[in-house]
Amino acid sequence: MLRVGVDLIDRLGIDAVSVGKIADEAGLTRPTFYSYFESVPGLFATIWMEVGPQWLRRMSDLDARPEEFDGVERTIHRAMIEILTAAHRMPEAFEVVQPTVAEWWRGVQREGQFHAEKVSWLVGQRIGSELTAPIDPEVVTSGIASTVLAGMPVRSAMPDGRDVSVSLPELSGISAVTDDFDAKVIVAAIDVIARSGVKGASMIRVARRAQVSTGSIYPRFESLDEVIDRSFEHALRAVVADNLLRAKEAGTPADYGELIIAGLSPSRETWRNFRIEIHLEARHSPPLASRLAASIKESNDVIVTTSPYLRGIPLEVVSPVRYFIYALGIGIAVLHNAGIPVARLDHSRVSVEFARSIERMIG
Repeated sequence: MLRVGVDLIDRLGIDAVSVGKIADEAGLTRPTFYSYFESVPGLFATIWMEVGPQWLRRMSDLDARPEEFDGVERTIHRAMIEILTAAHRMPEAFEVVQPTVAEWWRGVQREGQFHAEKVSWLVGQRIGSELTAPIDPEVVTSGIASTVLAGMPVRSAMPDGRDVSVSLPELSGISAVTDDFDAKVIVAAIDVIARSGVKGASMIRVARRAQVSTGSIYPRFESLDEVIDRSFEHALRAVVADNLLRAKEAGTPADYGELIIAGLSPSRETWRNFRIEIHLEARHSPPLASRLAASIKESNDVIVTTSPYLRGIPLEVVSPVRYFIYALGIGIAVLHNAGIPVARLDHSRVSVEFARSIERMIG
């Protein structure tokens, strides 16, 4: 059942795994499943207990190349990332994932704060890249992070303990209260998806969150799919506009570190989790994947064309770097949800050292 569970997560996505599918593929009965596990998240928890600790160590190994994994290793890698990504909304899984991740992180921190900051970037990039690769394969170029991080010094000249608190205002159009009926439904859908995933959303839940009746929604939206589709477009417009503003302000490498810290602000929680859930769903939904791929390219183009700093980097280098920035944002959010205090790390320091290493690489 554990092997079948891993395979189903890889093939169908974590939210499509069910007791019936596990029983069918394992050639067992439902009562047999329930004699071992109380629920599907309980199965995920056992899978994590079996594989999670060694997988985390593998992910923090500079010499590992996840983009080159194949066969069983690839299947396990994808399954573990989906379990880690969704665990924060699955109590049975989170109760074993969180302490395992905390123990791993304590070991990372014993090597020093700057080392911990580098590891957060390395693992964050690897998680974000895997969640994005089925949608936009070019994200694998962000694997340059391993080479760059390996070339960074063991210690930074910038001291520990600096004030790293940065906050952002709420995203207009996502968290704002509105009297417009359509906007109210769309914002409610964004919130429901952020909390429970795309497959956890329903018209009833969206209506309840918007404090309207389901009957009042249907004349304006033909189906839940239309609600989800329009929520994606709505969120995307708000975030691209915000990214455009932030990219124009990012004139130095340190600014990108501050953007990572600010992106972990409580005001961005709904957007962070909505984006993560859209990535999980898009991997198994070609129409959504196509639209998300277009939005990724649009966001990346915004970052490159508007950033005073990135415009000065050669094109062959800046292309992988922009994908690295994108993947890192997603992966760091996953680590944050897993209980790692990434919001208190000095990402500006890592960003400065990362840029210096790139400059050394390009001569």
